Amino acid sequence: MTARYLFQEHFTFTPTGKIWLATNHLPELNGGDQAIWDRVRVVPFLRRFEKEDQDSQLAERLLQELPGILNWAITGFRGWTQIGLGSTEALEIAVAAYREESDQVGRFVRDCCVREPLASVSAGNLRAAYENWAQREGVHPLSAKAVAERLKGLGFSQGKSGAVRSWKGLRLCFPPLVEEPLAPE
Repeated sequence: MTARYLFQEHFTFTPTGKIWLATNHLPELNGGDQAIWDRVRVVPFLRRFEKEDQDSQLAERLLQELPGILNWAITGFRGWTQIGLGSTEALEIAVAAYREESDQVGRFVRDCCVREPLASVSAGNLRAAYENWAQREGVHPLSAKAVAERLKGLGFSQGKSGAVRSWKGLRLCFPPLVEEPLAPE
């Protein structure tokens, strides 16, 4: 990778780390491509330790077991370098839930549309419904191009009837927010 400090020469280096975030709320990811999700790992911490459940002697007990802990860590490191870091069902479920929640367009389709092979909705009505949904959800709407790419990724296709562009294979599950004149056939 090549980079430079401000107002200095470029230099090349090999990245040697991973970014870890310890957070109460996952960051918003708008990318729907597989490359992003191949890199994301969500480790849910589902256990909460109340004051009465905490071990006040834990530090001393761990120090007594330090040689065994070190051996266990070395064995784990060897396994990791040979076969890599695997996954668990809990991690897979957490990433799948995060991915589903991060898919703005997918959520909009689930919340506001019905998949019907013979149906279509005008692009203007769909955009108006999407922007209204985004406002209600408190999210910044994606660009028309990004929405179109994601809709195509979800299996919908664009069509045109006269001057009116439409999306085939889905309909809004409530009356359109913006009336558009139908083009004569």
